[in-house]
Amino acid sequence: MKSIFASAHPLWNVPYRPFFGFGYVWGVVLVSIWFQQLLVMGGVLGAPLVPRLLAADQHAHLMIWGLWGSFVCGFSLTAHVLQSGMSPPSRKWLRGVFALFALSQVLLVLAWTFALDALALPAKLGVLGAYAFVIGYSLKASLYRFRNSGFDARSAIFSLAMLVGGATLALYDFGPARLAWAAVHTALWGWLVMLVAVFGSLMTPILTKAASPECGASTAPSFLPVFLLLAWVLPGLRENFGAGAFAAGNAVWLLWCAAEWRRWKPEVGMRVTMLLPMHLGWIWLLASLLLAALRPFEDALHLTAINPTHLITLGCLGSFVFAVSSRIAQAHAGRKATLDRMGLVALGLLQLGALVRVFGALIAPDNPYLAYALAAALVLAAMLVWLAHYGRLLGARPSGPPVIMRPVRR
Repeated sequence: MKSIFASAHPLWNVPYRPFFGFGYVWGVVLVSIWFQQLLVMGGVLGAPLVPRLLAADQHAHLMIWGLWGSFVCGFSLTAHVLQSGMSPPSRKWLRGVFALFALSQVLLVLAWTFALDALALPAKLGVLGAYAFVIGYSLKASLYRFRNSGFDARSAIFSLAMLVGGATLALYDFGPARLAWAAVHTALWGWLVMLVAVFGSLMTPILTKAASPECGASTAPSFLPVFLLLAWVLPGLRENFGAGAFAAGNAVWLLWCAAEWRRWKPEVGMRVTMLLPMHLGWIWLLASLLLAALRPFEDALHLTAINPTHLITLGCLGSFVFAVSSRIAQAHAGRKATLDRMGLVALGLLQLGALVRVFGALIAPDNPYLAYALAAALVLAAMLVWLAHYGRLLGARPSGPPVIMRPVRR
């Protein structure tokens, strides 16, 4: 059996494989660290198992540009290159970029949890460098597609989202502290723009039409300008015009997203197991926008105990990433993509974990950290189930040609 570090190992056949595998393994590590930290904060553990607790800004960095970023980089290097018609990156290039990304993430955790502060700056530069390589390849794929086929909205979204992800990472690490929230918000919505506009708008109509032919055909991601405008203008609304303008912007976005989701026929799609996490992601998205739109009235409506951040990070983004990783891992291994019993168990654990995290302060008002720790345990279990059930596909030889999605035209 070849070592997974050997260039000839099937792990390096397609870019998504090492990045998706690392995403789930790294998720297990990060959530485990956060779990023991929550137990300390809740008074269950007298002392942490590591010398230093993660600060909130460090936790955000590791989750957004580490855990979620790993999936986004793998998705971009696989789907974007495939859709552009360009040759995939060489195994040598892939191994080098992945090693830079993964090693830098590990160094960040060591720097922040073991008080090895001298490692923090090199690790941050390493993560930024890895993103620069992925962004460069993404731009190359977009230019290749443009030269051969003209402008393509999905290809543009790939490059734009990756550019924004890299720019916000640089802003978060090296920019003024007052812009840190804007960097987090913009990066999260950049990832969502990519996953919804590229993956969701392609897969959802195809599988929905297969389940119910009268539902119509695939449509182009016409919501690109709306997503770009609202996702990346909203931080400026809050910074420059206050909470009222921010709430109004979210209200407009909520109405538009609700109309867009209805266009995707959820009453049919939610009966297709592979589409279920996509539609659950939409529900989390709409809930987060509703809560943001009601923010000026949160005291009167008793909404202050609901955690809005994890509606997006864990509920919405987690559901979309689950859909992307499950579908691609199976399809590129030559298998029909579906969620079987164990896949549904993993999805259920993820959804339950998100619910407990969002409503933790209501579930355990006297000590919400205990509810947060339970949520972390549920998410950890979801990741372990996924790895046990689908993880072997990341290093296996394909049993057939990749099952590639093609847009259905009227």
